[in-house]
Amino acid sequence: MIIRADLHIHSGDDPYDKLPYTVFDAIDQAAARGINCIAITDHSRFSWTREYADHAKKRQVLLIPGIETQIKNKDVIILNSDKDVEKIKSFDELRAYRSDQHLIIVPHSFYPIKCALKKLLYEHADLFDVIEISSCYLSWFNKFNLKAKKAAMELSKPLICNSDSHALWQIGNVWTEIQVDNFTVKDVISAIKNGKTKPACRPMTATEFFKFFVCGDFPRSFKRMVESRKKKM
Repeated sequence: MIIRADLHIHSGDDPYDKLPYTVFDAIDQAAARGINCIAITDHSRFSWTREYADHAKKRQVLLIPGIETQIKNKDVIILNSDKDVEKIKSFDELRAYRSDQHLIIVPHSFYPIKCALKKLLYEHADLFDVIEISSCYLSWFNKFNLKAKKAAMELSKPLICNSDSHALWQIGNVWTEIQVDNFTVKDVISAIKNGKTKPACRPMTATEFFKFFVCGDFPRSFKRMVESRKKKM
């Protein structure tokens, strides 16, 4: 069985981005766009609930529990996790927490942002199961994903493509095809670890790039900066 997965999606439950749509909206959008396996990976918050999972099941979508946490100010995605994952603050704590049931993803690993792992990917390679190809690139500029592909080859890690959605229109634009025997969280994670994946990425159009960064990312970043300064005053 081949499924389509997007394992890096943010929602209105995200405490940092405070997006204008709910987890239910994200699930409905995924179902409408033919994505049948997703993970809500809000920043530093474990957003999975039974209510969300039941709604996903009704829409024939498998919802994998997850989070995009920060370790030493670097982003790491941990899937099939639980609420305790919010406590992890160091690589040693992650090493103690992880097990065969978890899937640990390196997101946007070489992008020029302070939360990207970059060289730490190599230093802690034993922690990571899979490397992400980000959807945030243009047809004529894909330098950072090429670095991720090189790292995956050097470290013998599988690749997946995720949307890193911060807007509903992003969900369904890219995905990863995964070959699974059974449509369960356990089988999806096992298949990814065994490299039964085929990233289905495409570059953003100029319009999508503008919408994401100018209309979305920049205003959110500015708002967070203002709120942070107000708290310090």
